[in-house]
Amino acid sequence: MRISDLFPDYVDYIYKVCRYETKTEHAAMDLAHDVILKLLRRSHFEITSPCQYIQMCVHNAKVNWTRKNRPFSLSAKDELTMHYELEDTCVRKEREKIIRASVEKLPELYRCVVKLFYFSGLGVKEIGEKLGIPKGTIQRRLFDARNMLKKELAQLA
Repeated sequence: MRISDLFPDYVDYIYKVCRYETKTEHAAMDLAHDVILKLLRRSHFEITSPCQYIQMCVHNAKVNWTRKNRPFSLSAKDELTMHYELEDTCVRKEREKIIRASVEKLPELYRCVVKLFYFSGLGVKEIGEKLGIPKGTIQRRLFDARNMLKKELAQLA
């Protein structure tokens, strides 16, 4: 007997088994729908015991359905971790604001090099080519700018 031949006779049975597994009408309808679609995809199989096969399909579908629809809950450890990650993000953003403000206070000669190196991600060689300045000069300006920023940030702390 082919699975597709069973549907008119077993649709009610599928629903009843789903209702027994899920205990709610809405969940049973969802699960029965999933099971029927699954059975339709496998309609070319021959089966000898339709009731057992349907029960097995419903059970497997219910396990998968339960995994997908399980309520999300966080443990106390997860909540604490999320709290600290959020706090770290806030602190990091605040530090970034302070650093960017300090960079803006640098003389233009240094500010331009710092922005290209740290904020745009260009290398020393690329900055030198872009500005038409030797690589050593770029390195020296970065060194001096970092020292100026250290002094500025030390005063803020």
